[in-house]
Amino acid sequence: MNKKPEESHNHCSHCCQNGEKHCSPLNTDKDIHTSVYSSANNGKTRQLTILVPEMDCSEEIKMIENRFKSMKGIINAAFYPIDRQIKVTIDIEQTSEDKILEAIRKLGMTPRTASKASGSLQETDIGRQILITTIISGFLTTAGYIVQKTLPLPGLAVFLFAAAIITGGYFAAKRAFNAARNLNPDMNVLMTIAVIGAAILGDWLEASTVVFLFSLAFLLERHSMERSRRAIHELMNLTPDTALVKTEGKTEVRLPSEVQEGEIIIIKPGERIPLDGIITAGSSTINQAPITGESMPVQKNPGDTVFAGTINQSGALEVRVTGNFENTTLSGIIRIVEEAQAKRAPAQSFIDQFSRWYTPIVITIVFLIAAVPVIVYHLDPHIWIYRALVMLMIACPCALVLSTPVAVVSGLTRAAREGILIKGGVYLENIALTKVVALDKTGTLTEGKPSVEKIATINHISEKEALAISAGIESLSEHPLAHAITVKAKEEGINIPEASEFEAVPGLGACAVVNGKKYFIGSHRFFEHKGICSDEIHNLAVDMESEGSTTVMLGDEIKPLAVITISDKPRSEAQAAINELKKEGIRKIVMLTGDNEGTAKAVGNRLGIKYRSELLPTDKVKVLKELEAKYGRTAMAGDGINDAPALAAADVGIAMGTAGSDTALETADIALMSDNLAKIPWAIRLSRHTLNIIKQNIAFALGLKIIFLTLGALGIATLWMAVFVDMGGSLIVIANALRLLRFR
Repeated sequence: MNKKPEESHNHCSHCCQNGEKHCSPLNTDKDIHTSVYSSANNGKTRQLTILVPEMDCSEEIKMIENRFKSMKGIINAAFYPIDRQIKVTIDIEQTSEDKILEAIRKLGMTPRTASKASGSLQETDIGRQILITTIISGFLTTAGYIVQKTLPLPGLAVFLFAAAIITGGYFAAKRAFNAARNLNPDMNVLMTIAVIGAAILGDWLEASTVVFLFSLAFLLERHSMERSRRAIHELMNLTPDTALVKTEGKTEVRLPSEVQEGEIIIIKPGERIPLDGIITAGSSTINQAPITGESMPVQKNPGDTVFAGTINQSGALEVRVTGNFENTTLSGIIRIVEEAQAKRAPAQSFIDQFSRWYTPIVITIVFLIAAVPVIVYHLDPHIWIYRALVMLMIACPCALVLSTPVAVVSGLTRAAREGILIKGGVYLENIALTKVVALDKTGTLTEGKPSVEKIATINHISEKEALAISAGIESLSEHPLAHAITVKAKEEGINIPEASEFEAVPGLGACAVVNGKKYFIGSHRFFEHKGICSDEIHNLAVDMESEGSTTVMLGDEIKPLAVITISDKPRSEAQAAINELKKEGIRKIVMLTGDNEGTAKAVGNRLGIKYRSELLPTDKVKVLKELEAKYGRTAMAGDGINDAPALAAADVGIAMGTAGSDTALETADIALMSDNLAKIPWAIRLSRHTLNIIKQNIAFALGLKIIFLTLGALGIATLWMAVFVDMGGSLIVIANALRLLRFR
């Protein structure tokens, strides 16, 4: 989907802090977090998926990106920080997998190629190593403190403190070295400088305590981020490990990835469905909540579609597989949620730009605080250098940088659990700021299928008899209105009589012999053309048409007998959803439809909303632009295919009922997996709550920095306080953001 020109490129979510814009020639999704380096001349390319356990935040991504820019043969690289993965497209004649891995290893990291089976990231050995070194550092610091206070052995105390610093600070020092070597100073560099400075000043206990607290905070922060990662990868666990395949009268167990399109799989009661498919035998209720967010199980019969990851509740099913393992609806959802990590919200862009200038400015100020009082005014260097080291620790904007991305990822994950796929932070923020919601009629506000509403009869025929005759004729027709009449007859338990000598009259109706007598069925114009439209039936039809319904007349060769009204009913939840949108403060709710004035008026009046009728796709775009100019940001909900121009013109395009629809999944900014309009106000509430969390985090992080930088300048703050401010602040904003996972 092509959005507005200014949205055609996005900054990479973590690494593009210098304002450069990237786009990928190999990826049709404009918002993928991709950096482009060169183009392949010979077309011999290969994509690698590389897992980098150390790639936790923007600093590591920036180092890797800078290294890639200096290499030949790398066409593009997409970074997925939540997964700690990089997807690299290479020209195989200029570089290789081994060269890529070696380049990352030279940065002090331990990359490995990720297989398809290892899609969900497991906690690595690094986490356990950090836990062990933190425990040892804490033990040695405690021992050094006891020795210092109880024994006249200052040398032993210093030795224990030094051992605690080396043990607890190993990983931070390693990261600091790599960051400094790549001219990308981060918190690890600042902490290492502060600890070395404290040790030189003789504050061994404080230096050791700082290292222990830093290591502990880093361990807790890593654990908190793992919670966010696990929340996303719970989606991957929805697919069962095996599939029971029916082949030539017997069954065999295979991996879902080994099952081919067209094969038959058997799903027993209580089992998860491993692949998308169509039921060929059996009936059951299916819990589709993992895919669509529907709270109630859905009855499924032969011919119905089922999705991978959903749960078969009652009966055994035989399902013909309609796609391979990589192309299931669930795989599409997982891919979209993963890629959404890289689509930055506007708030995150602000933070990245702020951090770009904030850190070097503060470091310069800190240097002046250390140097000017000592050199110019000859004050005590111990006091002012220590004070500068404290401020150096406080200065790093870790909490500020983390304030937005964790909240965005948590919000996107919570929405996915509800069957709402939001394809990036920019859309999560845009839907929160929406002032206008435009809704397509057919298939969005209405059920999208015509149904019989009323049957009015004249000339001494009962409604039941008129419906039976009409269904007998229409059973031989493939017209949607004909289908509505036959469905109504079956619902009423009517035995549909057999018709013969059927003849269709294109654009008007049909005739056939039922129970030995010839009958006509068709439009009002058809009966006028036949000359059997009496004043009574004419007035009856006009009255019914004025209500917005389509009318079908039934008659014999002499006289009219009945008028049947057929309409597309509003969805059961449509009225409640519109009421909720109004409660959320949406300034304008409007229905945009290509239907005639009468039909649009009937649906609009019934739901209590304004409407614009008889619109071509280009007309809908014009209306949206008018509404945006008058009221503000717009959202458009439609089927994701027919309404593509309008969905593209809106600030946020919302596709309805896209479970199983690849086109809709790819084109919409927000995809509702079920046909439930109530998900739209729910998504607005979630996005507004997410924005509130982001604002809280930013305000907290900035406020904390300002307070403690002031205390540091006054000499009140200490190094251990600085660690609390930085790492403690990071933990608090992460914990606050993770509350979104419990949003209701």
